[in-house]
Amino acid sequence: MKIVNCKLKIAKHSGFTLIEILVAMAIVGVIAGITFVNVGKNDDQGARLEADRVMTFIREAQNSALAGDYVSVGAGEKICGFGVYYVSDSKLGTYYIKTSGATAQDDSCPALRTHAEGIDIGDRQLSLGNGVVINSPSDFDVFFEIPSGKAYLNGEGECAAATLPYPVALEKGNSSVDVDVECTGRIYIE
Repeated sequence: MKIVNCKLKIAKHSGFTLIEILVAMAIVGVIAGITFVNVGKNDDQGARLEADRVMTFIREAQNSALAGDYVSVGAGEKICGFGVYYVSDSKLGTYYIKTSGATAQDDSCPALRTHAEGIDIGDRQLSLGNGVVINSPSDFDVFFEIPSGKAYLNGEGECAAATLPYPVALEKGNSSVDVDVECTGRIYIE
């Protein structure tokens, strides 16, 4: 028996088949689609992330008021509440208001509940990141009264319906998100 030298001959051709081209185009299309969707969401995602942080920061001041937080005051003094105010385009700060002397005995707090009347809590500031800036008026000021947590917006004694909701407007690129505060103390992202 004789063994013949058999070689599998593969036809040599140049170029790609139609199926190979379609598969490559599909892969490139899927990658381009995923990239396009993610790039479009980055501004919105960054603004929403910072809005969550701002809402949490404002809620911390509100919770401090509801709990009658830790700030120590002298004899004959009491804390009226805690507030959040505009420091700069990328920073918010907190403050508290206290009474002293005869007003502390009367359980009355100042009629104006604003940062101008208060004392800064230096270790409680929020600096925004991700290129997000505050696009609210530079007089943004919300104060939460002890023990009710009732909100005073820009020092108004009683909130007017025209001031609701009171926003902290955050912007990043073309995207904007509002953190709204209402007189009742409700805080939410719009």
